[in-house]
Amino acid sequence: MALTTVSENVREFPSLLEEETMQEITQQVQITVDPKLEERDLLKVFGDEAARTILLSIINEPKSALDITRESKIPISSVYRKIHWLESARLIKVKGFVITGDGKKYHLYQSRIKGVRISLLTNEIKVEFTGNNSEKYNIVREREIPVA
Repeated sequence: MALTTVSENVREFPSLLEEETMQEITQQVQITVDPKLEERDLLKVFGDEAARTILLSIINEPKSALDITRESKIPISSVYRKIHWLESARLIKVKGFVITGDGKKYHLYQSRIKGVRISLLTNEIKVEFTGNNSEKYNIVREREIPVA
């Protein structure tokens, strides 16, 4: 039996696992991240080559972990570990799933973002995301800066 990608020869179903949509306020939308997630953790995500490769591969279309592995040559265990990390940072979401002819179910992942800008200000670090739907999302955290 020849190996095929998960997206080949499968039936796609609407996502039953879709997360709630973010509430639009104006052009600027505040997103909630895990309070334990620090800016340095977000920077680690973008500094991690495998996580960055995964994010870039799922900006334009949702893909399964198996498809990501086949495209990127990243081991499947690493792909799942990075996917979990990216999900907990709310940078990706489950967009849907596919069921193969033999009944196996695979989640399809898609990036929530397509751009990021990090600003270091006097008393805060500001992280701005451009969502995959072109909306802007902000994370602003005030920090006390010690006076030398």
